[in-house]
Amino acid sequence: MICKPPVYRLTPLGREITDLILAVNRRYGRADYLPCIAWGSLAVKCGAMSTGDGLRLEGRLQSRGYTKIVDGGEVKRTAYEVSIMTMEAVAYPQVRAPEEIEDL
Repeated sequence: MICKPPVYRLTPLGREITDLILAVNRRYGRADYLPCIAWGSLAVKCGAMSTGDGLRLEGRLQSRGYTKIVDGGEVKRTAYEVSIMTMEAVAYPQVRAPEEIEDL
């Protein structure tokens, strides 16, 4: 499920790109938040989606290094993101509040 509004933009070379964050449910009420990136026609499709939309995707995990200034010094960091290769919008059942669920 998309948990923040997708950010569609053009690179300085004119390529279409969309950044988005997906929430992936785990057991016990936890979730992982995965940064994802889409290029070209997939970027246009992802950019038109909204927070709360379901998304099924295939992609590859990629990493990139960058330098961040922290307390006046440079710190090397690594960012990980999923590069989307294929995707489709999906509808997930509406989540009910715990008080609405009957004990079996």
